[in-house]
Amino acid sequence: MSLRFPEVEKAIHFTLTFYEIDRIKEYMFKFANQKPLIKVINNSTDKSEWHDTVLGFQDNMDKEIEQHMGYSNGVALAYLFDTLNSWVAYYLFESVWLPTLGHAIHDYNTTVYEDFILKQEKEEEKFKESENYKKYNHLDKIVDTIPKEFHKLNFDVTYDTGHVYHKFLVAHCPPLIDSSPPVLDKYIDLVRMLIENFKRIVAKHFAIYNLVKLTPQFTQIQAGLPAMQEQPQITQPPELISKKLIVNISVPQLAYLFFMLHELNPDIFDLKSKTELYKFVTDNFVTKGTKETGISFDSFKNDFTKQTDKTVEYWIEKLKKMLENSRKKLS
Repeated sequence: MSLRFPEVEKAIHFTLTFYEIDRIKEYMFKFANQKPLIKVINNSTDKSEWHDTVLGFQDNMDKEIEQHMGYSNGVALAYLFDTLNSWVAYYLFESVWLPTLGHAIHDYNTTVYEDFILKQEKEEEKFKESENYKKYNHLDKIVDTIPKEFHKLNFDVTYDTGHVYHKFLVAHCPPLIDSSPPVLDKYIDLVRMLIENFKRIVAKHFAIYNLVKLTPQFTQIQAGLPAMQEQPQITQPPELISKKLIVNISVPQLAYLFFMLHELNPDIFDLKSKTELYKFVTDNFVTKGTKETGISFDSFKNDFTKQTDKTVEYWIEKLKKMLENSRKKLS
């Protein structure tokens, strides 16, 4: 029988969503006064804010742990607190992990800006092929009230003092996330508050559990379970690593495999962010060289975003063989 703790799982999941771009975007736009924050749950609009909902999920987790402390046997409690211990040691819960926030913001802004530039270039080429552009000797006039890279340049034929010319009409680039300290610091404080509340609840129950497990009936079952305060570094429980799929390639090679799959068009992964993919791979795969420790989230992310020529050449050879094998099946 598989043990599950639904309120604990919900509290963990929704707390971690504050590292995802959808949540980051909502709050940082609000903090920069760019647009109101609206929360949607079960297809209904709710004017309360997401962090209040997550605090509610954490309160429900508190009650669920308290119930298990009163009614569950030693095996269930050992499993529950081992699970809590591994999550408290998880790097995204140890403190506000700024690299994850920074990469999510950078990736979003880069994607929005590059899409905007591409659309701008297409509109410019389209106008230059029009009859209006070819018919007149145009005098270009650029309205430059804000930095050019944040302009969307459209074209129109306008009359001025007897001369016909086309004028660049300026429209703003779609909103980018303002990551300046006044805005980012507010979001960091919010995430820190959620993390500290989660850890406070866990610590409270650990203090009671560490006393209870010293009683004779618990000692044998609980032996070896580390106290939260004694966790020296971020590690993954051995039983979790043993359930992962072992691959006979290196971490960079594994990262590039998923990079190629991610880059296919149309998308084959239904993802909210790349972070979701990084976590899936590091949670479910292990290489021969990382059997003891598991694949580091940051290491995988770095290899996913920055590939070496050696790694690319490795997969070129493998893809050639895969293509040959596929062609054989057609013959």
